[in-house]
Amino acid sequence: MSDNNTNNYLEDLQKPSGWFELIHEIIKMMSVNSRGDEYLRFLQETGRRVAEQYPVPELSRIEDLRLSINARLDKFKWGYADIIDSGDSLLIRHHCMPRHNPGNIRDPWPKAFAYVLCGLYGGWFRSSGAPATLVCTVESVDPPAGATFRLQHS
Repeated sequence: MSDNNTNNYLEDLQKPSGWFELIHEIIKMMSVNSRGDEYLRFLQETGRRVAEQYPVPELSRIEDLRLSINARLDKFKWGYADIIDSGDSLLIRHHCMPRHNPGNIRDPWPKAFAYVLCGLYGGWFRSSGAPATLVCTVESVDPPAGATFRLQHS
């Protein structure tokens, strides 16, 4: 399968008819009508709440947690993650997040969805037994379909 065919196939899996467009429009309106980045905090909290609905079990090994998280992400068709121990923090590299308008650099979707994922990751780490002082932040958004997060103690 060519790269273009693969991308089209993956996009079709990730975007059920109509729902993606509706969510995208809601996010666009939130980004325009909120003060500053307050909508991003809302989206991060939304991700945390989704993590509560779909928790991961308490796990002691990072690799086991990565596998459990990726099973949840696969269920949603939201890509997958790598978790890297960088000494004083953990880096999470998210790949293949759902895309909308990959060529439009003004599209708020990649940044907005990254904050949803940040809330998910923070919630999943807490449900796996991590202390509440371990905080997830968005390190970078790498359009069209990637993002990097940092988990460290506040």
